[in-house]
Amino acid sequence: MDIKVREASKSDSEDIFTWRNDETTRRMSFTSDKVDWLGHSKWFESSLKNKQRALYICEYCSSKRSIGIVRFDIDTNNAIISINLNPSERGKGLSKECINGF
Repeated sequence: MDIKVREASKSDSEDIFTWRNDETTRRMSFTSDKVDWLGHSKWFESSLKNKQRALYICEYCSSKRSIGIVRFDIDTNNAIISINLNPSERGKGLSKECINGF
């Protein structure tokens, strides 16, 4: 599949905010509450600076359309991986493809 993974940047914030507040995403998250823009913006900005967290965007190479975000929360030799797909890209087996992009 024609997919690449790149580091997240400030320009990805709005997409990630929208995906995070999707009803299905909220049902499957540790925290199911809606996130407000100010709270998201603070979280995103601090996440980009956090050495224990890595945010990556998975996207189609040809169109550069974003598929989802992959987050690594790193603790010494371990990492918790979180994947949140763009709701329009769910059900296509893309989570595995995004992880394989590393």
